[in-house]
Amino acid sequence: MEGDFPKPVRSEVVGELIDAADSSGVVSMSSTLRAGERARLATGPFAGKVGELVKLDDGDRAAVLLDILGTRTVVRTSRADLEPAA
Repeated sequence: MEGDFPKPVRSEVVGELIDAADSSGVVSMSSTLRAGERARLATGPFAGKVGELVKLDDGDRAAVLLDILGTRTVVRTSRADLEPAA
């Protein structure tokens, strides 16, 4: 905020947000993830685990390669359950 007004945002930033929004106008943080990147599961039984994002389908699903008990295992989850890993 700048005083009583919102701080101006460059039009490029606004354009990127519009492009990332779904048909309802919602921007999901997981929409910025790409196959091959590291992702953290934010919810569910593997919450906090970090793995490699293997695949994003055209719907809501994602496949993440995790190391579970020394075995590399693909876990399928909702895109909404993922966040970028630092």
